[in-house]
Order: sequence, then C-alpha cells, then structure tokens
Amino acid sequence: MGDGKIQKQDEEDECEYEEATMILTLDGKYDINLIKAAITKNDYTLRSNGAGKHVVQFGHSIFPATYELACGSDIIFPINRVDDESGSLGTPIVSDIRLHGLKTANPTMISESKG
Repeated sequence: MGDGKIQKQDEEDECEYEEATMILTLDGKYDINLIKAAITKNDYTLRSNGAGKHVVQFGHSIFPATYELACGSDIIFPINRVDDESGSLGTPIVSDIRLHGLKTANPTMISESKG
C-alpha cells in the first residue's frame, strides 16, 4: 500500500521539476548591459556552430553555451529564439539563460547561479 504512494510521488516529482537550463559562459571582453538588453528584446539566437557545439549569438558576437538539467531553478531570461533545425538541442520544458562571466571588469553585473 505504501509502495504505490511513494512511486506516484516520485513520478509527480520527476515531471514537476524537470527543466532544462542553458548555461551561457562569457569569456573575454563584453558589455553585460548590451547582452541583457539583447536577451530582453529577443535579439539573439541559440544555435549549433559548425563544430556541433551550442552557442548563443548576439549580433556578430558568439558565446559558447551548454544545457544542464536543474530542479526548481529561477528563470532569468526565457529562450524564445532557437535555431535548431537539426533537433540537437532537444525540447526543453522550461529554459533559461544564466550568465557566468570568466573575465570582466564589472563582476557585480553578472547573474550568479543559485541553487
């Protein structure tokens, strides 16, 4: 009797909390305010580059990106513009962009991952 309840709860938890999070790694010189503005205005594209890696393109600037599974993460920037004709990005239920700056003159402008 108790086993059925636990199994049902596990299934509900799995469905409720599975969401895809895109981690955007910025390495080098960039203007975080311009990037945030581009994301807010949907002026960007998430795609695969020629080497088969995921990237986010803001105008002529291209940054590497990776997907990770996270539970209950805060959504920062929804991904609305996805160029994925090959289907290699999968179909995330919920997506978001988290900015991680490796080199910047203004680290307080970087949105840190919490969780």
